[in-house]
Amino acid sequence: MPIEPVIVVRDGNTRRAPLPQLLANAKATTRWGAESLWATATGVYTTQGARWLRLDRGGAAVTDATAVVAAPMQGATRDAWVLRASGELLRLRVTPGTGDAVEVVWSEPAPGLPLGRVKAIAAYGAHRYLARDDDMLRVDAMGVAERIRVPGMSAGPVEFALGGRWLWIAWGGAAMSAVGRFDGARVEVVGRGLFAPTLRLAANRATGDVALLVDGTRARRRRGGALRA
Repeated sequence: MPIEPVIVVRDGNTRRAPLPQLLANAKATTRWGAESLWATATGVYTTQGARWLRLDRGGAAVTDATAVVAAPMQGATRDAWVLRASGELLRLRVTPGTGDAVEVVWSEPAPGLPLGRVKAIAAYGAHRYLARDDDMLRVDAMGVAERIRVPGMSAGPVEFALGGRWLWIAWGGAAMSAVGRFDGARVEVVGRGLFAPTLRLAANRATGDVALLVDGTRARRRRGGALRA
C-alpha cells in the first residue's frame, strides 16, 4: 500500500513529503516539550532533533503499545507511561547521554503496587490516571497512588478523554455503562444505561464542553445535560 504524502509547514513555507514508514501505522502519540513519542506496530519511537530513535525494551522492540501518556519533564529526563495490548503498564524514562547517546530505562510505573490488567491511561493536571477492571487510580509524580471512587460504579472505566478543564470518563459493559466528567476533585456522571459492550470517547480538547461517545455502532453527543444521538 502506498504511503500518503503529508503537508510539512516550516518557517511559513509548505511542502509535500512522504510520511515515514515507521509512522504510517501509529497507534498513539504524546509529546515531551518539543519532542514526540510515537507508538507504532514496529516499535516505540522518539524524536531527537531531526533523528528518530527506537526505544527497545530488553533489546526487543515494543510493538504492541496501544496508548502513551507523558509526565512533566524533569530537567533533560523524559518520562512516560506505555500501555500494552495485554494490559501491562510500563514506565519509560529517556535521558540524553554523551553525544548522540541516550539512556533508555523501562520499569514498573508504581514500584511495589501490583496493578493487574490496565484498560486505559490518561494524563490530567499534575497526575496520571489508570483504569483497571474494578477501579480507577490516580498516581502523582512520586509514584504514590490513590483510588478514585465513583458512587454507584463498581467497575473500572474503559476509556478516558481530555477536554478543557475536564477528564471525561466512560464505563462500558452489558451490566453497567455510563459517561462522566472529572474536575480533579469529583466525578459527575452525565449519562447512564448505554448498555454497550465497548465504548469509545472523544472530547472537545479546547473547551471540554462536548463529548462524543461511540456506543457500539451509534454515536452520541453530550452537550449541556444529556447524551443525544
